[in-house]
Amino acid sequence: MKIFKMALTVLALLPVAAHAQEAKPVVRVVHADLNLQTKAGIKTLDRRLAGAIRSVCLASEATVDTGRQFAARRCVIKKTAEVAALRNQAVAAQASRAQMAGGGR
Repeated sequence: MKIFKMALTVLALLPVAAHAQEAKPVVRVVHADLNLQTKAGIKTLDRRLAGAIRSVCLASEATVDTGRQFAARRCVIKKTAEVAALRNQAVAAQASRAQMAGGGR
């Protein structure tokens, strides 16, 4: 559970053809400063995750190459699904810690 205290890690493949020896990008999304028991905290986490996913997937509105746009969209959809479980675990872990600190009230 320590991973959720410091950051969420998003591992992603580049959306365009890449050489096997190229490193996979890693983005850490810090959430220790957020109260994930509030809608505002969760919304901020979701915004941070979406931004990280877009940067990893090289998703940019300025891209005119439709092939790259399509690959970026597919990457965003795939990575959003992959990160969903980590996001939900982070929210649940914070709720569990808060419940334990409050004596299970």
